[in-house]
Amino acid sequence: MTFPLDLIIVIIAAELYREVEPLGGGVLQSVGAYGWFFPWIAYVVISFLTAFVLLRLAESAYSSTGPSRGYRLYKTLRLLYRVLGVLAYPAFLYLTAWNDTISVRWGMPSWCIMDDLLLLMPYLVWTCSWHMLSLRMGRILWHRDWPLREHAWFYARQETLPVLVPWLLLRAAADGVDVLAGHEGMEKLGDWGEMAVSGFFFMMLLYFFPSWLALTLGTKPLEKGPFRDRLGELMQRAGVRFRDILVWRTGGARVLNAAVVGLVPRTRFCILSDTLLESLPPDEAEAVVAHELGHVSGHHLPVYLGFVFIFMGAAVTAFAAVPADLADNYLFSLPVLAGITLLFWPGLFGMVSRRMEDEADLYAAELVGDPEPLIRALSRMAHSSGSGRASGSWRHNSVDKRVGKLRTLWANRSAAGLFHKRVRVLRWATTITAAAAVVVSLRISLPEVWNRDAELERARAAAEGDAENADAWALYGRILLQRERQFEAEEALLQALRGDPGRKDVRQVLRSLTVDNKATLVRMADVLMEAGWYEDAGAIAEELMGTGEADAAGVVSARLALTRGSPALPNRYYNPEGAEETVRALLKGGGSAEDMILLFRALAEQGRCNEAESVLVQGSEKYPENDRFRELLLEYYPSDVEGGAD
Repeated sequence: MTFPLDLIIVIIAAELYREVEPLGGGVLQSVGAYGWFFPWIAYVVISFLTAFVLLRLAESAYSSTGPSRGYRLYKTLRLLYRVLGVLAYPAFLYLTAWNDTISVRWGMPSWCIMDDLLLLMPYLVWTCSWHMLSLRMGRILWHRDWPLREHAWFYARQETLPVLVPWLLLRAAADGVDVLAGHEGMEKLGDWGEMAVSGFFFMMLLYFFPSWLALTLGTKPLEKGPFRDRLGELMQRAGVRFRDILVWRTGGARVLNAAVVGLVPRTRFCILSDTLLESLPPDEAEAVVAHELGHVSGHHLPVYLGFVFIFMGAAVTAFAAVPADLADNYLFSLPVLAGITLLFWPGLFGMVSRRMEDEADLYAAELVGDPEPLIRALSRMAHSSGSGRASGSWRHNSVDKRVGKLRTLWANRSAAGLFHKRVRVLRWATTITAAAAVVVSLRISLPEVWNRDAELERARAAAEGDAENADAWALYGRILLQRERQFEAEEALLQALRGDPGRKDVRQVLRSLTVDNKATLVRMADVLMEAGWYEDAGAIAEELMGTGEADAAGVVSARLALTRGSPALPNRYYNPEGAEETVRALLKGGGSAEDMILLFRALAEQGRCNEAESVLVQGSEKYPENDRFRELLLEYYPSDVEGGAD
């Protein structure tokens, strides 16, 4: 099983991108409605070419330098490809404004997890490129004759699904909170509810994740028999409880691996790959299980969890220490976060993890009573997987180093006791640091929530205290957008535009709203018409027509043609006859109550009173729930209504 650190970094980048607008607003998105298509083609081609070149280099090295060195180069190139993918993902988001394409141009609702999946799709495509092209290398390294579908599915199950699905579920829960927070009187739920849901979901994840992982890996319980009984006795001696011992069915993959997952005994599993059970004698397999019991007995799993909290505290503290405008700068925050992640996990956590692995090796030797079964198992596993005894990773030392350490500690029992004490000190230090990180994170984050509420109330009071203050309404609208209360934000920004119709920044924000861009443009055109900015309203009609929104363009054109100008602000678009023609075309396509009211206005402007009255009567009959028709009849034809319309 591979620790999907790259996917976790990408998910963090996706969450950051959701909140922070990239500088430039998406360079390549400006080329048109299908501006996303050509960058996507280039991105896919680059991912496939990069994977192809790196895999051919690995294949050439394998044939020229031998299996052991070739395998190490393959792992290095695989790591390089992952790092390039982590770097390519934010670059793609920055250049294409991919999130805006999903939410604005495609109208993907924010409460549907499909938008979250699409946001992550560039990196999923990057990883799929490697898996699709590495089939041949897999046959060379592990001599497995798999079809492409089975090969890709194997890696998706162990590297992608275990992390991707829980993240999507968390996003679905957070989106549900946002929907509820959009209702009047439930605004605070948006700030506190998401935190509560995230905390609850995290606790549930700790409990249910082992079962989910066992499901994705396609495990089955270890069959009853002498070997299972032998493992049961071993666990009793160790004083460690498991829900079950599972066999990971790898389908012929040369994966010799074992793992313990789960903090709670009710959902804790010991997982052994089928290849490991087939390749190792019972005493060596027992030693491998004893190694996994060492992780549980040594309380290593809580230490690993503690590093999650330490990482979160470090990230929160780092961004709290810099000015807010710098922390919100996408080009600054994402590289810093990626740097912290890489230094923290492969660096600090990797060092601690290697210590824990050494302690688990020593514990296994002590539990079994002999280090040799584990030493033989480690050597056999390294040889069978093709990695060689000299190959290590950021979480595990090489087999040669592990064996050397184990032999030294086994031969010197006082040194072994001192080693156990040092690891215990390290464990307590991690626990205390994790607790401090949680306190620091809450100290920084929770006041921010209160300040966010206070900031919102101050902005609301300033805006409502002066209806003509465009700056106050613009600030209020932007804060509402940060809270993802987009309908209220639209009203505030339109009010800002009424106070100052020339505000280009407000117009740009209104155009970027993801609730219903067509309706937003129509309402913005109405505000501009009221202020006498007829040319700008006409430009919006042309923009709508250019994007295929003919009905919305017709509505704006008709309203503009029915707006009388003045000597100071002449309206060259004023044309009641043209408005009538436009509205009748809309009504032929189905139309709406608003279209019939526009037709009434067009006829009334031309002095065709009888026809105008007839339109109102037809509208009141067709839309009886719309009181606007009756109000217009009472306003313009009161005698007819009072005389018999009832």
